[in-house]
Amino acid sequence: MRIVDIKIEQWRNFSNVRIQAPEDATLVCLIGENGTGKSNILELISAVAHRLGISPGIEIPRGDPFSEPHSFSVSIRFNETIGSLLDEQQVQHYTQIGISWNGVLTVTSNKNEQGQHNHQLFAHGDGSEEIVQRVNLAAQLIGKLHERKNTHYLSLDADRAYPPIEIHPQHYAQALAEDWESPQKKKHRAFAPTRTMYEEWVKFFLAKETQDATKMQHAERRAKELGNPRPEFVDGFDPYKNSVKKVLPHLNFVGVDTVHKTLLFDSSGLELKFTNLSSGEREISFIIGQIERFQLHQGILLIDEPELHLNPDLLRNWVAYLRDTVEDGQVWISTHSLEAVETSGPSSSFVLERTKDTRIVENIRSLSDCPVLTVLSAAVGSPAFSLSSLKFVFIEGDRQGREKERFYSLYGDSRYVRFIEGGGCTEVSKKLSAVRELAVETDEQLFVGGVIDADFRTQVMIDELQLKTHVFVLGCHEIENLYLHPSALQVVCNRAGIERDVQEIIQDAADNFAGLWVLQRTILNTNVKIEPERALNQIAAQNWNVINADIAQYVVNICDACGLAGDDLNTFNQNVNDSINEYRNVRETENLWKLCMGKQTLRIVYQEFGMSSVDSLQNNITMIWENGEVNAPDELVALRDYINAL
Repeated sequence: MRIVDIKIEQWRNFSNVRIQAPEDATLVCLIGENGTGKSNILELISAVAHRLGISPGIEIPRGDPFSEPHSFSVSIRFNETIGSLLDEQQVQHYTQIGISWNGVLTVTSNKNEQGQHNHQLFAHGDGSEEIVQRVNLAAQLIGKLHERKNTHYLSLDADRAYPPIEIHPQHYAQALAEDWESPQKKKHRAFAPTRTMYEEWVKFFLAKETQDATKMQHAERRAKELGNPRPEFVDGFDPYKNSVKKVLPHLNFVGVDTVHKTLLFDSSGLELKFTNLSSGEREISFIIGQIERFQLHQGILLIDEPELHLNPDLLRNWVAYLRDTVEDGQVWISTHSLEAVETSGPSSSFVLERTKDTRIVENIRSLSDCPVLTVLSAAVGSPAFSLSSLKFVFIEGDRQGREKERFYSLYGDSRYVRFIEGGGCTEVSKKLSAVRELAVETDEQLFVGGVIDADFRTQVMIDELQLKTHVFVLGCHEIENLYLHPSALQVVCNRAGIERDVQEIIQDAADNFAGLWVLQRTILNTNVKIEPERALNQIAAQNWNVINADIAQYVVNICDACGLAGDDLNTFNQNVNDSINEYRNVRETENLWKLCMGKQTLRIVYQEFGMSSVDSLQNNITMIWENGEVNAPDELVALRDYINAL
């Protein structure tokens, strides 16, 4: 059973969009920004499943899509044949009039604002194209599908939480009286909201454990009376236990605690109640429990945000399990997870894109048709974005760093911008160039840029780099320097009652890293590989007072440590002296805040103001700019202008 086509002319936030999943797709991913309507698509499938006889009911918090103004059609391919569903007389009738069925049923429905509703069920196939006969055949097929006892549809919404449940004695007694193995009962609860499923699932385990134990005791008593061997114990929860261990090898289902009314697990030798498991363990144990409870191995499984509570390392294995658990059917998920998309594959992953002005989704594309988006997905680590409404800015740094947070804070509006850590300045330039070229080749409209640190580049070097690579070079050494803005720091000084001169505070902090400043500038200008690294790091740790006290000796020490000889050593020696002179000049100018080692200097400056952390100082500086107490520095204004102009 597969969903092969979804067409929406108008419904909720969709306008003229279509999803055509590959015929062999067992896992289909819906990705996009929050609010694009991924969950809406799953709700539409739920409503159609009911109309086509797969689900005996529908229970959606936002209501039945068919009751709203809409115009859409959905087609599902079934594994059954006309002969396996209809009786012999019906099959003969359609054979005589030349109508066959290829397994596809389509729901087409329209409802306008005035409430006028047109609804049609259609069976596709070869032969006569007589609409009335196709509609009649569809009605008969759907009637038979409704009569099937087994569950072929299961939906799990994103409203999943697992608090402790108090089951009162009367409810426990009612659960014991239920026939939980009845196919009809299973089928009629597979469309319930997840919160309802959770409570029913606990009752199901409690009741089944007690019922199975009672049956086993009766069988043993009977065997003893007849003198027969004791019956073999068959654990009804073995399939569930084994399935959990496929995804979580360390977690072993132990059984049911009928006193405290809960499930018990063994986690690496420690027995835990279900509610004491980690959030990810609860999530996986619960969803597997639903798949096993409803025995959904043929049909359609819908899961909204399967990545809830899970880390990326576990998520890929989890999504692969979901993909493979439906032996003959299809799993549809809405997700923000790159791991889920990678498991599904680009041809089965669909991006929902909405226009920036209207917020209407007017474009749904397979990732295989979006090579630029695929590249950016890998860079961002998440597929939850749209090319048409977002700007992407590569920045220096890695995912373990804090650069991205600082850029979001400094830019001030994260709604339409995604900052992507791209490594060093060379990697940022290369990635920006590659994405721009790919966008041109694929005729994609793309808003992408790159920002790199000024480091020790001259203005000539900066101009040439910006012209050649289209990156924006910061007007300061690195992004942290912006938080050393003297005018803003002066406000912090005044509030703290500190009488020291701000320039003096910055100078004293920057001087601690004069050796590092001199070394990095020298290496950049010399353009040679320096060894050994440890010796140089020790030399680089010298502050300005030590260097300035005996410059000649410092130059000797650093040249001895560099491991160079001949012309390379002479060039390095000259550049060390140049760098020392340059730092001497810079530290006396008003531009020191822009040109010093920003990241390191900031770590000392915040302590001068009695702040609890660097973050606290950064937040204070940002608020001072936002409140208009002082204007943001020109270097920050230029950065914002560059991003706004993309």
